Amino acid sequence: MSLEPILTDIIARLRLGRFPNEPAISQGIVLRVLQELGWDIYDTTSVWPEYQTGEGRADFALCHPPSKPAEFIEVKPPDWSYADGREWPRLIRRKLA
Repeated sequence: MSLEPILTDIIARLRLGRFPNEPAISQGIVLRVLQELGWDIYDTTSVWPEYQTGEGRADFALCHPPSKPAEFIEVKPPDWSYADGREWPRLIRRKLA
């Protein structure tokens, strides 16, 4: 299956209010897309939930190789606003190398 029908379905469900909070978005959007992209969402050494970083907690760490975080995912509810910009530095930091 390609990503396009999955994203179309997710957009439709968002419009219907089916993802009201962070856990619903994690389960219904993030994990679904990661699985379609080839990540083993059941292997917590690859998709590590609630990963503690040096600056707090990320909802997911994508690890490659296993147990070595390469990217962090921070989940927010649909009504979250980044308007003031205060959260951006923490949310976009990546663990490199």
